[in-house]
Amino acid sequence: MRCIGCDYSLDGLSADRCPECWRPFDPNDARTFKPDHGDAAGTDPRGRFCRGCGMNLEDVDDTCPNCFRPFDAADPATWLLTADEPANIDADALRRVAIPFLLFIPVVVIVLGAFLLIASALGII
Repeated sequence: MRCIGCDYSLDGLSADRCPECWRPFDPNDARTFKPDHGDAAGTDPRGRFCRGCGMNLEDVDDTCPNCFRPFDAADPATWLLTADEPANIDADALRRVAIPFLLFIPVVVIVLGAFLLIASALGII
């Protein structure tokens, strides 16, 4: 495994920080480091992880349950992170979550405003 920040080899280190750039990493969390340059295509000793969000896909068949990114378990190019590609958040998945949330805020403001207007007209507040 290699440091995401400076590409330093993290194999065999006892500390949880890269000695070169001091970036923290967790050997049990594939999102905090990248595989060695020599990793063979299709093999990753840590397992199968989503290229969009980094979620473990070992028990998943075709779509990441976290970011809904499709992948093919038989084709490592759709899920194997390469040494120069750290896991990042899929922009489409972020939009699917953020847009409904952002549309919800004005609805709450309008409903609350209507409630306060009616309550003040009736003399409740």
